[in-house]
Amino acid sequence: MPFATLMDCLGENTNYDTGEPFVFTEGHIKQLRDMFQEIYLEGNHALLHVFVCEDDERLDHTQTRKMLKGCGTFVSFPNGGHRFAELERIQDTMSHIYAALIK
Repeated sequence: MPFATLMDCLGENTNYDTGEPFVFTEGHIKQLRDMFQEIYLEGNHALLHVFVCEDDERLDHTQTRKMLKGCGTFVSFPNGGHRFAELERIQDTMSHIYAALIK
């Protein structure tokens, strides 16, 4: 539930990749809450494809697994952190998912 877990990030922040400053606002929290409702409460979980890292320093992968039970794909990696290092390891799986959606 990013709208809850990111409350401590309200205000000025710095982009990790570019170093550019940005402001995270209550409006962003509302957008996340609206997306959560649309996807989690009203959406078709079979269309969700979730990839998590067990060493994520922001998100609890076990809670994510419970919340998204019945999703189309759930893959858990032992490492990669919140930034999901080595994204290329899911490239083939993502290609298969997109190919199936196009059919």
